[in-house]
Amino acid sequence: MAEVQGRGTERFGRDLRVAASHLAQAAPEQRAEAYKRGVFVLEAAAMRERRALESIRDYSLSDAAARGTIDRAVDGVDQIARANREALDGFYRSLTGRSAPRIALTAAEREASRMVPRNIDDVARYLDNRPRPSTGLHGLATFSVWGHVDGNTSYLDIYKQVLAEATVHGSWYYGTVTLEQVVATLEAGVDAGVLMVN
Repeated sequence: MAEVQGRGTERFGRDLRVAASHLAQAAPEQRAEAYKRGVFVLEAAAMRERRALESIRDYSLSDAAARGTIDRAVDGVDQIARANREALDGFYRSLTGRSAPRIALTAAEREASRMVPRNIDDVARYLDNRPRPSTGLHGLATFSVWGHVDGNTSYLDIYKQVLAEATVHGSWYYGTVTLEQVVATLEAGVDAGVLMVN
C-alpha cells in the first residue's frame, strides 16, 4: 500500500505540473483547449491511481483491516483528483482573469463515451489476430490503447489515458494522439474479431 499510494501521489503531482505547464504555454486563443486537455490528463490520472489501488485487493481478500485501508486510499484518490482540478481551475483564473470554462464534449467524444470494448476470451486467437492498423499513432501509443481495454473503460476514457501518457511523457516520445486515431485503432480490433463492444 505504501509503495502504490506513495508513487501515486508523486504521479499526481507530476500530472498537475504538466497540465498547468501546458496551460501556461498555450497562446491566449488556445487556452480553453489547453485547459480541456489538462482536465483530461487529471481525469486519466485518477482512473490510473484507482486501478492501481484496486489491484491490491487480490492480496487482501481475507483481511478486513487491509480492505478498509484500500477503501480509504481509493477515497483519497478522489480527494486528490478534486484538489488538482481546483488547482488547475485556479491557475486558469490567474492566467485569464476568468473562471475556467465548462468542459463540453464534442459529438465524437460523446459517442466514444458510450462505447466500451472488451477483449475476446481466447488468448491465442487474440494474439494471432490483433491488428497493426495504420492510424498515425506511434507504436507505443497503439500498444497502450490495447492495454487499456478491460471491458469497463470506454473509448473516450481510453483516449484520455493515452493522451495523458503522450502529454506527460512528451510527444517527442509518444507522438501526437487524437480521438480519431484511438477510435480507429479500437475499431480495427473489432473488425479483426479480437475486440467486442458493449
